[in-house]
Amino acid sequence: MSAVQGSTPAGAEIAFPPDQLVGFGRRFVAILIDAIPLFIIDLILIAVHLAPVTYLVSIAYFVFFWSTSGVTLGNRVMKIQVVKVDGSALNWGTGIIRYVGYLISTIVIFIGLLWVLWDPNKQGWHDKMAHTVVIRS
Repeated sequence: MSAVQGSTPAGAEIAFPPDQLVGFGRRFVAILIDAIPLFIIDLILIAVHLAPVTYLVSIAYFVFFWSTSGVTLGNRVMKIQVVKVDGSALNWGTGIIRYVGYLISTIVIFIGLLWVLWDPNKQGWHDKMAHTVVIRS
């Protein structure tokens, strides 16, 4: 199987066959699963008057899991993983860039997240910014 080529960041080639790249549906379910514990933590923090901390919890959750294992709770359930386009693991810097890209992807009516639907490499804007892909694990 050949790797997918196309509109990858800085001309990087995707190191995975097309059938291993994960599309919008599995990613969406994974983020819904991730939202459950984050919502519970948010409710607790709001109840104890620490609402601003909820943003830090979300940042810490995603950046930590993407940077250490490439797998959040939702990703684990859906059997998917975030990796760099060359197949290597994310580092802290890549995790932070991906999170910032995720925020940017949602600001413009979620178009950056929906980009996964028609991108040949199944990358959202956040993936392109951080040079990452989501693969089946």
